[in-house]
Amino acid sequence: MPGSLSLVLNLSRLWAWLACVMALQAQAQLISLPSSGIALARLEILADAAPGLTLEQVQSGQGGQFMPHTSLRVSNTTWHRAVWLRIHLAALPSALSPQAPPAPPAFAPAILALPTPYLDAARLYTPGAQKDAPWSVQQAGDFLEPHTWAQRGFHPKFSLPPLNDPAWQGSRELVVYLQLDHFAPVSFDVELANAAQALDRDLLSLLIYSIGLGMILLAAMLTASMAWTHRDPIYAWYSVYAICAALGCASHAGIAQNVLWPVGGYWPGTAALCFILLCALCQVQFSLAVNSERFARHGLRYFAHAISLLCLLLAICFAIFTAYWQAFYFATLPLLASAMALSIWLIVIGLKSGHRLAAAWLVSYVPLFLTIVVALLEGIGILPSGYWPYNLVIYLAIVEVLILGLALQWFSSERHGEVERRKALATVDPLTGFVSGQAFDKQLAHDWNISRRQGRPLAVAYVQLQTRANSDQHLQQLLTRSVRILRSATSAQDVVARLDGSLLAVLIHDVPTGDDLNQRLSRIVALGLMPDASDRLVSVLQYRIVVTTNRQFNKPVQELDAQMRAMLAEPSGWGSKPIRYIDHTQQSRINPYVLDSIALEEKWDAAFQQESRGAAQNDSSLR
Repeated sequence: MPGSLSLVLNLSRLWAWLACVMALQAQAQLISLPSSGIALARLEILADAAPGLTLEQVQSGQGGQFMPHTSLRVSNTTWHRAVWLRIHLAALPSALSPQAPPAPPAFAPAILALPTPYLDAARLYTPGAQKDAPWSVQQAGDFLEPHTWAQRGFHPKFSLPPLNDPAWQGSRELVVYLQLDHFAPVSFDVELANAAQALDRDLLSLLIYSIGLGMILLAAMLTASMAWTHRDPIYAWYSVYAICAALGCASHAGIAQNVLWPVGGYWPGTAALCFILLCALCQVQFSLAVNSERFARHGLRYFAHAISLLCLLLAICFAIFTAYWQAFYFATLPLLASAMALSIWLIVIGLKSGHRLAAAWLVSYVPLFLTIVVALLEGIGILPSGYWPYNLVIYLAIVEVLILGLALQWFSSERHGEVERRKALATVDPLTGFVSGQAFDKQLAHDWNISRRQGRPLAVAYVQLQTRANSDQHLQQLLTRSVRILRSATSAQDVVARLDGSLLAVLIHDVPTGDDLNQRLSRIVALGLMPDASDRLVSVLQYRIVVTTNRQFNKPVQELDAQMRAMLAEPSGWGSKPIRYIDHTQQSRINPYVLDSIALEEKWDAAFQQESRGAAQNDSSLR
């Protein structure tokens, strides 16, 4: 109950925090942001230009003629070519009056943004303060290190001269040039906004990405711990898949280049492809792990391994040989299509086989698959851009990974609940309910080593039922009665096991050798000697007990079982006392490794009388 209450409280705090964030965001939207006083008047484009043109050559017309462009979306459909834009900015009527221009008001700075990922290099040219002054250049893009960008952010952004800047020279219109050098065909939007709006959008995107990626990494850590606990490849592959998906989303959003690898070149543009290939690999292996019993020896399994190996090799090529990404890109398209189609096929097979996990998996994965395919086709110009926002892939990936993680948690109770039940049945004796002999041996070896390292006392007692049984049914009755006796005489931390037949074993923790241990063992004997009216054939139970401790037994623990059984099998040397000790630290007349029973006679008599009185009081409860 306290754990459930804590979970409810933590979830309540999370929802309260999210509600506060949404309220602040709504309040920010209601506040009217100051205008920049600048509008986009006209747009002219010089497409399919040579990549090495300078601004002077473009202005003189050597690279070609600018053509009017009526849309804010610009497309370049050729490879290894550049795009130039001549952008005409105009002052709003409220900003400058034609009669008597007042003092320049406090307008917000204007921003020219290109909210599109994977732009190689973009440069904005703005005129100087004087007519013949050199033009100022701002640059941004994946080929440049983030600290050299005109403005730090997820995508290229450039500052425009404010209305009070000398570049306007008292005019209503200002012409700036935008150069985009991009290796592959590309489509991008041109947006004009003030700095406050751009910052507001970046912060909102960062908040959404941070929450989503944080939840993905949390799910990855939880499933990694479950994979280690259960030794289950399903959770291991999901954990790797979630980490690769988080890195792929961070690369696609532009977060990775600013935080994880602040470098320029080809890698910022190819990192997402590398992680998409690794995600496809993990998806295929995850699918095989879910259907492992069905495809144990099947040709489809080898085909899936081959696809996974190719995905791994191609991802390594993207990471190492980044300059040849174009060749790898065209190899990626059919390979990804094959891997994703194979994953969907395996999902459908799992769904037909009755896997509950497959239903949630199919619902979340198919939309993501279609979105990734369209995004890849847009990236090389096969499909025109603009079907949906570029960050839709990120949102769908976050939703898919989280839904799959939740489905894994539901699947865990079904999958590992049965496994744990089988393990419990394998480690428990069905007749007595005690630990089985095999499980006791493992527990003994584990506790024996730990107790010796920590210097804590540990005693091992073998309890042999000496009372003869007339039949198997009678033996079960005697063992049932012995179960009640041992449960009454041992504590909760002691381990009780049935080794075989009528031989029981007790692992006693933190009980020092001497009176305390003697009292524990004598209690077992005393309770057995108490008459039981429910058993008409045998009124009392007689036991023989051999006991040793980790301080008295100085041989390997593997030899303990043989010595304990050999001691129980000796017909002589027991005398009148049913308890014998194995002590390698002392010598005795009876056995060089066994304490003489006569030496324990005084302590035994006192302990036996005390336990007999206590057992008489609890006789009714034992029945």
